[in-house]
Amino acid sequence: MALRILSIAVIGKHCQPLFVGDYTPSNARSRSIIKDQNSQREPALDDEDGCDITWHYVAHCSLDIFEERENGSQRPSDSYFGLLYSMDDYAVYGYTTNSGVRLVLTIGLVDVLIRDLDIKLVFRAIQNAYSAIQLNPFADIPESQDELALPIKSKAFRRAMDSIAGFERPRASIDRISRATGRLSHSQNS
Repeated sequence: MALRILSIAVIGKHCQPLFVGDYTPSNARSRSIIKDQNSQREPALDDEDGCDITWHYVAHCSLDIFEERENGSQRPSDSYFGLLYSMDDYAVYGYTTNSGVRLVLTIGLVDVLIRDLDIKLVFRAIQNAYSAIQLNPFADIPESQDELALPIKSKAFRRAMDSIAGFERPRASIDRISRATGRLSHSQNS
C-alpha cells in the first residue's frame, strides 16, 4: 500500500519556507469545487496555493528537532533524520540536503507499517525535483549564501510534488469543461 502523504515542505537553510504543499483529502475536495469570480476563499486556507496553516506549523515545529539533533549527540550519519515526531493521526519525517535545505514529509498514520526505505525513496524524489529547480538557469537563486532564498513558484516543481504525493490538481474550469464536452461529443459519435 502506498504512503498517504499529507504534506511536503521544503525549508531553506535560513529557516524560511520555500514550499509547503497540502495533500490532504479535504484540500483536494475544496480545490475540485468550481468557484465563480465572486466566491470567497476557504477560511482554513492561508496562502495563494491553498495550503492549510497546519502544515506550516508542522514544518516549523520540525525545525526545532532538526537543530536539536544537528547540535546534539544524536547527529545522524547520513542526511536522513528519520521520524522527527508523531501526533495522533500523522507522523513527521525529516531529511536535510548538503546545502542545509531541510525537507519535511508528513505521513498519515494508517494501520500499515511505514518502512524507512519507502520514506527515503520519497525524500530522494523530492531532492531530485528540488535539484532540478536549482539547476534551472532562469531560477531566482540568491547570489550569496547569506541571502534568503525566494519561495519556489515553479509550476514544474509543484507538478513534481503533486506527482510524488499522488495528488492530481484540477486544472482550470474551462479545460475541464472542454475536455468533458469533447468526451461527450466523442462518445456520442461512437
